Amino acid sequence: MLIAAGASMIIAFPSSTSECGTSGCHDTLTLTLSSNATGTVNATVGESFILNVDAGGYTEGDQEFYVSIESGWADNSQFTINATSIQDNGAGDFNSNLNQISISLEITPLSIGTHTLRIWTAGKNDVAGSLDITVSAEYSANAPLLDSPSDIEYEYLETGNLITWSPIDANPHNYTILRNGTIVSSGGWNGSSISILVDWLIPGVYEYTLIVYNIGGYFSSDTVIVIVAIPDPTTVTSTTPTTTTTPTQPTPPQPQPGLFDDVWLAPWALIVGTWVGLILVVFLGTEYLRKKGKW
Repeated sequence: MLIAAGASMIIAFPSSTSECGTSGCHDTLTLTLSSNATGTVNATVGESFILNVDAGGYTEGDQEFYVSIESGWADNSQFTINATSIQDNGAGDFNSNLNQISISLEITPLSIGTHTLRIWTAGKNDVAGSLDITVSAEYSANAPLLDSPSDIEYEYLETGNLITWSPIDANPHNYTILRNGTIVSSGGWNGSSISILVDWLIPGVYEYTLIVYNIGGYFSSDTVIVIVAIPDPTTVTSTTPTTTTTPTQPTPPQPQPGLFDDVWLAPWALIVGTWVGLILVVFLGTEYLRKKGKW
């Protein structure tokens, strides 16, 4: 709330969590607030817009004059705001004239719907003023921005093959990855890059398609072709064997058999054997007759 700060000063205190306008709390609404908004502000969730605000009507000339916008007032918690309290001629006041404040607020809606953005101005001696601005926030009608990584080709059993997409959206939601039309990965998407490993595929051609969705249901898709090739067989250089012809050597003359070679010995042995046999027969016959007394 807007509370007293000191015995003689009543100002818009920066840490207030609820607006004043009641008895004893800046209920003298003599200060003025205006902005560049004309009617309802149409905004996009997650995308900021600039609201220019001017405050005046303060007459004390002591710079105890503030413009504040706190998260607890009205629907202010449905926005992120770059400033919460700015003092006359302090940081963020673009108007150098005393008793006048001009500020530029960067405001980002956090959810869809129609919200009331409440701004207060207050100063010493219980003076104050307020401004309500209606903001209608919708999801972006634009699909996420999505890049297109290069196609991949690798040989069977090679590793380290990765597809990485880097989609962009102010309101990311979820993603799906399909391989040849079949879902192989899915989940929530927080706006960061999305990757998938494409190793260990059998040789063939594959289509990997990423679909990314934002909160509004809009989506973008991209397809990367992955070709897995059969490794080339190792090339072996064939060597034709060389035939070596050995020259024919002349047949050396065969030695003639000698007297005692086998081819000559066989007839002589037969003759000698015959004579020895005859002599033995005669000798034995003579001995027999002699013993009988007939010789």
